[in-house]
Amino acid sequence: LNFDSNTLSIDASNNRVGIGTATPTTLLTIDQDDASKVNYIAIADSASNRLVIGSDSSGTNHAFIQMANDYDLSILDDAGNSIMYFDEANKRVGIGTATPDGELNIESASSSCNVLIDCYDAEEGDTGNLYFRKSHNNTSATLTATPTNTIHGSIVWQGVRSSSPAFVDSAKISVKQEESAGSSYVAGDIQFHTADADEALTQRMVINREGNVGIGETAPAKALEITS
Repeated sequence: LNFDSNTLSIDASNNRVGIGTATPTTLLTIDQDDASKVNYIAIADSASNRLVIGSDSSGTNHAFIQMANDYDLSILDDAGNSIMYFDEANKRVGIGTATPDGELNIESASSSCNVLIDCYDAEEGDTGNLYFRKSHNNTSATLTATPTNTIHGSIVWQGVRSSSPAFVDSAKISVKQEESAGSSYVAGDIQFHTADADEALTQRMVINREGNVGIGETAPAKALEITS
C-alpha cells in the first residue's frame, strides 16, 4: 500500500513500513527520495520545543540528535538517572552527572572511577595517546605560534578541604614553554608542584628543555641540581 506518493507505504510481503519511501529496508524506514533533503524525526510540544533525530546527506553526510530552543539533552538509565548530559548553554558534557563543571565532567559514586585508553595493534610503536594542544589564538582551528611562558597543559589533582568544603589543588604537573617557538619544534619544561596542609601549590621539581633536573631549583644549569 502507498499513501499520498510515499508519505506512507506498507510492504506487506516483508512486514515493513516506509515514511517518505516506497521501498522500506527495515521494519520502519524514514527516507527521502530527494538526497538533497534532510531526513529526521521530530518529537515536539511546539514548533520550537522539539527533539530531532535525523541524518543529512545534502553535503555533510552525518547523523545527528538535536535539541531545539536551547534545551539540554539527557540520556537516562532505567531509574531515570543521568548517564550522559549535554549542557547546551555552556557547551558541556557530563557523564554520570547532570551538572558538569567543565567541558567534560565524569562523575562516579562507585568504588572506582576510571578512564581507559585501549589500543589493540600488532605494531610496537602504535599506542594510545592523550594530547594537550595550545594555539596562541582565540579563534577555533586557527594556529598561531605559542610565545614564551605559555602553559601547554596541566594535570591537576584535587581533594576536599575541611573548612568551607570545596575542591582544592593538592598536586599538579604542567608543561611550560620557556623560550620562543622554533620553526620546527617547541621547547617545553615539565614542572612538578605539590601542596601541604598549610601551603598552596609550590613547584618542587622541574625537567627543563635541555634535560636538566632541578629539585628545589627552578632553572637548573646542570644535569642535576638540588637546592634545599
